[in-house]
Amino acid sequence: MTSFLKFRNQIFKYSILVAVLMEAGSLVVLGVSSKFLLGLVAGTAVTIVNFTILERSAVKLVQKNSKGPVVAGYFLRLPIYGGIFYVCLMAGLRSAVGCAMGFVTLPLALIYIYGIKSRFP
Repeated sequence: MTSFLKFRNQIFKYSILVAVLMEAGSLVVLGVSSKFLLGLVAGTAVTIVNFTILERSAVKLVQKNSKGPVVAGYFLRLPIYGGIFYVCLMAGLRSAVGCAMGFVTLPLALIYIYGIKSRFP
């Protein structure tokens, strides 16, 4: 289990790094925008929380061999994404764009770790 925690923490670290790089890029394009930053932080946080829920659902699937936790996890995760995006959208367009970009930080981290970095040691 320790290797899995190491795996998960590596993904989280790279997700946060991707978010920091996105914020640095937005400083060049948008200038200082607290709404974009808050949306990006909210999107990244939601993605990390949802990944943790997915992880727990997968562990329960393997341990109990039932699909119930996976389906329940899906129906729990989907409204979280929608609710946070709605709140960011109500805060403003920049916040919504930051939130949407925050949603892709974890997938981009996975692409980097297992697609790009693994090919170039």
